Amino acid sequence: MGDKIMVVRHGEKPGKPPPPNGVDSQGVVNPECLIPRGWQRSGALACLFSDMGAAARKHIAVPTKVYATDPGTKSKRPKETVEAVSELQLNGAKPDLTWGEGQETTLVEHAKADAANGPVLIGWHHQKIPAIANAIVGNDTTTPQHWPGKRFDMVWVFELQSDGKTWDFHQVPQMVLYGDSDQPIPMSTTLADEQEGE
Repeated sequence: MGDKIMVVRHGEKPGKPPPPNGVDSQGVVNPECLIPRGWQRSGALACLFSDMGAAARKHIAVPTKVYATDPGTKSKRPKETVEAVSELQLNGAKPDLTWGEGQETTLVEHAKADAANGPVLIGWHHQKIPAIANAIVGNDTTTPQHWPGKRFDMVWVFELQSDGKTWDFHQVPQMVLYGDSDQPIPMSTTLADEQEGE
């Protein structure tokens, strides 16, 4: 099996208007945190990216390295979304928060290096996930260039092929919470779809 990088968007967030409110891991209201359904997704992803979940789902693997967006700038949601995966699979380790939005190319350079030693999981903001995808595959035509704001339920998986250069792209529906869609994100979406959410 070749190198593998898996990317998820952070879990559900407060809507507009705000209710339900985001809450931190202690239950304290914070609009930069996940809402309860987002926390449910975080826990469900810990199961999806476990030995049992990976054995049952094609292209999914247990990560040996987990990255999330640096929360110092604002939103804590990407970190919160993958933190349970990291702690469960990496002996209590926290996600690597070295890079933030706008540093996707550098993130991918490190993720590719890490993927040589085992699968990598990245939790990020949806607007910037296409930039991560483009940096992995080396073009802007292989993957959708907009991640719809209403979609929290997809895993983008990139697998390095035997030539050591080509990365195959797969969309794997999470299907971990009621209401999750089994449909891939289309190659083209409307601007309104892309702008929904954060």
